Amino acid sequence: MLSIELTDLDGRRYMSDQIERLEFSNRLDTPAQSILVTLLRPGWVGELVTLRAFYGGELFFEGQVDEQEYRRSAGQDELEIGARSAGAALLDNEAIPAAYNCPCLEDLYKLHLKPYGVRGCRGSAERCGAVFPVYAGMSEWDVVRGFCTGVLGVLPRLTEGMILDATGQPTGTTVVFDNLRPGAYRYTSLSVRCVRSGVIGEIVYRSERDGAYIYRARSKTAQRRAITARQVMNLSGAADWEKGSAVSRRFLASELGSEEIVVKSPQYVRCRPGDRVCVPVPGRETDGWTVYEINYYLFGGELGSRAVLRPEREIRGWSDNVADTAAVVTRQST
Repeated sequence: MLSIELTDLDGRRYMSDQIERLEFSNRLDTPAQSILVTLLRPGWVGELVTLRAFYGGELFFEGQVDEQEYRRSAGQDELEIGARSAGAALLDNEAIPAAYNCPCLEDLYKLHLKPYGVRGCRGSAERCGAVFPVYAGMSEWDVVRGFCTGVLGVLPRLTEGMILDATGQPTGTTVVFDNLRPGAYRYTSLSVRCVRSGVIGEIVYRSERDGAYIYRARSKTAQRRAITARQVMNLSGAADWEKGSAVSRRFLASELGSEEIVVKSPQYVRCRPGDRVCVPVPGRETDGWTVYEINYYLFGGELGSRAVLRPEREIRGWSDNVADTAAVVTRQST
């Protein structure tokens, strides 16, 4: 059974199982889970502060209320509530501008994540090769994500236990979708999406202020897909560590979401972003996919699931997927 527990400013608690609508989202690229719930016949409640959602007696969401709206029409009362998990504080709070001299991941964790309840971090001890800037307007999460993608070359994520995972590795859990295999999650629909437009195969860039555009970097993944689209970047004036980082991030941004599998299940699929997935897809490898996003929704009074799957390399980052040919430069003909 699905139930919702609410707490208001005065500490009063309300419980309800009269749920008309529920939408839940947990994505790899954000530290905050989100939920939208509509309750029927809620009665009067004060200003709400927290929301907890239970399914089958187990807690699957806990967070702070972002907004609430009470509505009455045709004699029916309903209350709509939007909430996000504790990681939302990393998005809502802006970082204080700074310039850190050769920081490592642990330094940034202590300065930007630990004050908001993040309990630890996992990842490389590699340091930035120069000054790492924090600009006005960046959120606390922007700072850490920028370091992880720019210096370490991996996509960070916040685990269920409020631990920053910047290892670039999927979790040890594997989710299996199969309508025939015993114990696997059943699915009602499966779609495979492949987009080639917008994916970059090569970047030509300038490194020195008065230099020519003679340096080239190529995406190994794009080459395997026979994608040759080219873009040009001016990296003059950037620190040495920023040049390779900027190229890698441009490749990554173009590749994200270009290969995707969407699986819908009438079951409550227990998984987290970063979990490995085994799914039968005709003509494709069944392994090598991870959960990018998991959604829950009401389906006949029970929770159904929608899982968005992407290749593992999107978690691992682009450090091993870019071949920079700058060491062997061939000047382009004019």
